[in-house]
Formats: sequence, structure tokens, C-alpha cells
Amino acid sequence: MRHRAQTLLYFSEGRTAKDIATLQDLHLDTVYDRRQPWLQGGFASLADKPRSGAIPTQPGVPVRMPQALTQVLHVSIEFAKLFHQGSPLA
Repeated sequence: MRHRAQTLLYFSEGRTAKDIATLQDLHLDTVYDRRQPWLQGGFASLADKPRSGAIPTQPGVPVRMPQALTQVLHVSIEFAKLFHQGSPLA
């Protein structure tokens, strides 16, 4: 998002697309591709769009673990309970 916003700031300063491409080490088409959504949608166009890959996590939101990891954790907890049975820690 920051890079797209910087491109727009350069345009607002009156710089040419060619200058911006050079400053940001971008292809000229990329500069125009960054500007087009702004011309159509304004500030709303700056937000990142959803991407493929892992689901982003947020603090306080539980993440679903793969079943295999859940099973390993369950076995580890059961083993720890058996190991500590009868100890002062149990």
C-alpha cells in the first residue's frame, strides 16, 4: 500500500510517469496501473486486496490448526499427564 501511495504522491507533485518509474525502479506500465484505480476509486483504492495464501491472523482470533498437529499436541498432553502422575507437579 505504501508504494502505491508514494506513486500517487509523486503524481500530485507534478512528476511525470517516466520520472516516477525511474524513482521507484518500476516499469512505466506499473506506474500507470497504480494510478488507474485511484482515478476510478479515490482513497478506497489504496487498501490492499485479499490475496491467496495463508489466512492473515489477528490477535485474539483463534487459528484453526491442521488435524495432524492437533493430534500430535493431544498425544503430547496425554503423555505429559502420564509422566507427571504421582509427582508433586500433578
